[in-house]
Amino acid sequence: MGCCGPSRSGPFWTWDARLTSTLVLWIIYAGYLLVRRMAEPGRQAARFAAVVGIFGFIDVPVVHFSVTWWRTQHPGPVIVNDALPPQMLATFFFTMACTIVLAAVLIAIRWRIETLMDERQHIAQPATIVAPRERSLFVDSIWSWPMRSRSRCSRLSALVVAQTA
Repeated sequence: MGCCGPSRSGPFWTWDARLTSTLVLWIIYAGYLLVRRMAEPGRQAARFAAVVGIFGFIDVPVVHFSVTWWRTQHPGPVIVNDALPPQMLATFFFTMACTIVLAAVLIAIRWRIETLMDERQHIAQPATIVAPRERSLFVDSIWSWPMRSRSRCSRLSALVVAQTA
């Protein structure tokens, strides 16, 4: 047989309690994503997605405790019961520490990218152009003052000419 055939690793799928409860959790998660994506935006869609999310949240402890509740092909808790040999326990903790450091580095890189994008967005904002109709009252009064004074002068001169005639 091949390297991944049933003779070496057993059957591809068994109706094990942990596998089945994890499958149910994945189906609930896919349903949640479908509801959020396909439903009409609004309170009704958010409420329906929240109900689906609550069912998923209820299934998480079932997945976690399925190893201790039902005797299945999966081993029981090995860290709590000191079932791991010391070399394997040291390897587990080293791998866990490396994973935590990697996650912290990725979060820091993502945070730096977001702050640079925010700074770039604030710096590169285009200048606002004030349209002629949006001028302030002060600018309107300055530019229209000579026109008003000319019209008053012309009215006064016309009045003076009319009185002298």
